[in-house]
Amino acid sequence: MFIVAGILMSVLTCSVNASAVLTPAAQPSPAAPTHQTSPAIQTETTTATPEAIMNEVATKEAIIKGSIINEDIKPEPSPKDDIIKLFTPERRDTLRVHFRWSNAVIDTLYEDNGATLRRLATLLNDLDHPADTLYIYSSSSSEGGAALNERLSLKRGEALRDQMVRLRGGRRFEGVTIIPLGANYPEFRTRLKAADALPHRDETIAQYETASRTYGDEAAFARLRSYLGGVPYRYITANILPHMRYADLVVVSHFVVEEQIAADAEEPMPLPAIALRDEPLSVNPLREPKTPEPLLEEPQKDTLVRRWYPAVKTNLLYDLATAVNLELEFPLGDRFSLALEDDFPWWNWGPNGKKYCFQIWNMGVEPRWWFIRDDRRDYLTGHFLGVYGMSGKYDLQWDTRFCWQGEFWSAGLSYGYALPLCRRVNMEFSLSVGYLRSDYRHYQPDEDYKHLYRDRQNTGKVTWIGPTKAKISLVIPLGRDSRTSRKAVE
Repeated sequence: MFIVAGILMSVLTCSVNASAVLTPAAQPSPAAPTHQTSPAIQTETTTATPEAIMNEVATKEAIIKGSIINEDIKPEPSPKDDIIKLFTPERRDTLRVHFRWSNAVIDTLYEDNGATLRRLATLLNDLDHPADTLYIYSSSSSEGGAALNERLSLKRGEALRDQMVRLRGGRRFEGVTIIPLGANYPEFRTRLKAADALPHRDETIAQYETASRTYGDEAAFARLRSYLGGVPYRYITANILPHMRYADLVVVSHFVVEEQIAADAEEPMPLPAIALRDEPLSVNPLREPKTPEPLLEEPQKDTLVRRWYPAVKTNLLYDLATAVNLELEFPLGDRFSLALEDDFPWWNWGPNGKKYCFQIWNMGVEPRWWFIRDDRRDYLTGHFLGVYGMSGKYDLQWDTRFCWQGEFWSAGLSYGYALPLCRRVNMEFSLSVGYLRSDYRHYQPDEDYKHLYRDRQNTGKVTWIGPTKAKISLVIPLGRDSRTSRKAVE
């Protein structure tokens, strides 16, 4: 009996050991890749512990967020008697294009965009390798609503992608991934903390962090507009926000590595590499994360429309001389405008209204090119060059000592600069130089100033080349600029 019982116990023990060896959790699948740098094939039996599962989840989440880009992670091949090619990251090249406020058009005259595009053209000539991967991270500053800034940052990424296509002679890229960062509050927080010259720096940072935890990033940023009289916000607008309006091209270049692997194995699947985003992600440890599909390559028309408006102006220098004047200016796109002016002082006084006279009627037109724009307004701020033409007539009298009538015309060039003065008012400074010609006639009043007599012997023409107009104008836009709206994009 004891001998038979011993034999039965031995048989049961062997069965249990055999079933433990064949447990699926302990025997790895030949087709499943494992994360290790050695090409050797794993043959030992392993047991999945809770710590191992958590490490796997953390690894996948880090890959999704872009904190690792698979430089040290290589899927282990399964047995197969063949040679495969593995693409390993070699280097990264990054180029940044800057954008003007509320704009998704690449301006070669803005910042260093011209030099950047020349470097981009050189870099694109070397992107014929099939293993090159391209990412475009596009950002807008933290002003405005989150949805509109997300849309604007996407269009900036598309603008850079379309510019790349043009630089390649119309040839499109495969697998260009655009990652719009939207209002990009994480970068704003980083730049805010790094701004050593920020007025009331510690108080401003504390205010933003407290409001961010309570109300969210968008509301916290909006509260900075009026915090401490807006002094910190004006610094932020001038020194932080312009650096957040960009599109970055990141090129990950690879080299090819050939490795001998054993037979009966499937092709290894590369792990996805996705750019860093700050939204919380949930990772299922039982399912591989999906690589996002790249956006369509068809260029899309920029539908971002800023608020169009004309502006009304008055020249304060003429006003000081009681020369009533009015000017209207109409924006014609981002770079051009058309100004129409009318000067009409029409005064006379004294006996019979013929002792003193100050009458001028002048009308002019001036197309302008805004070659350097000021991003603090949608239109009509910055540096401009203009070509003007004007004509008019005059009657100037001071008792009997100065009595002249005539007609004139003038044409020439103008240069000026306009800047925001406050929320609703701009200021413009300009100087015109050109050619002026006038026909003049002298006249003389009688003793009681009842009649004026023309002096036919004292008539003629006069010409002048030099300064013809000077302006310090008060400008009032006839509409609400999107830059002054709290719901503005950027």
